[in-house]
Amino acid sequence: MDWSKEFYLKDYSFTLGEIRDLIISVLILSFIFTYALFNSFSILNFLQSFLIVILAFVGHELAHKFVSQKFGFQANYSLWLGGVILSIIFWLFSSQGSGLIFAALGAVNINLGKPSKLKYKTSITINDIGKISVAGPLANIFLAILSYMFLWLNPGFFKLSAEINLILAFFNSLPFPPLDGIKIFVWSYIVDLIMIITPLILLFLPGVIGLFLTLLLTVIIIVSLFLFIKMHVG
Repeated sequence: MDWSKEFYLKDYSFTLGEIRDLIISVLILSFIFTYALFNSFSILNFLQSFLIVILAFVGHELAHKFVSQKFGFQANYSLWLGGVILSIIFWLFSSQGSGLIFAALGAVNINLGKPSKLKYKTSITINDIGKISVAGPLANIFLAILSYMFLWLNPGFFKLSAEINLILAFFNSLPFPPLDGIKIFVWSYIVDLIMIITPLILLFLPGVIGLFLTLLLTVIIIVSLFLFIKMHVG
């Protein structure tokens, strides 16, 4: 089978191999989150996790692709075998009640050999790589904020959505290869530190200072982050 065959969603390309890796990642993470965030496994719990993980992954990957193609490159997701093994090991402990999660199963690779449909560049800078890499975790943080804003509609589902998106944002921001975080860290360790801290704030502070103050603090942090990027790291 030709795993390099491409499919297009408007201007965004997905290879067959990328779609395969995304499906595998979504299924594994759905099982992991179902066991870790619910007291018991059920089809309904799995379907909730599955739906949220799909939306979180699509948002994360489209953010990478949008910024990458804006700069003139292709970005493709690939499964990380080490991440899969670590996720399964952590899941085995989690299934025994520890609550441990490892939610980094893959990473985005920037393809310099093929231009995007929107723009063409023959070289890439650290700034380009950093901005492409930070787009994915930022998308998960924005999805988490939206989930918190819709808590009134379905508290259980949207709280779960916020938690899953924040966990994905946190793990993808860790500065270890091949995750987004190592590329962000090389670009700006300050930006990477903010990207690690912000999901933790949104996860744990609502129960301490309330949801409104937590969201307000998060907005201030994100605005400050964009200003810092514009003024100091391009």
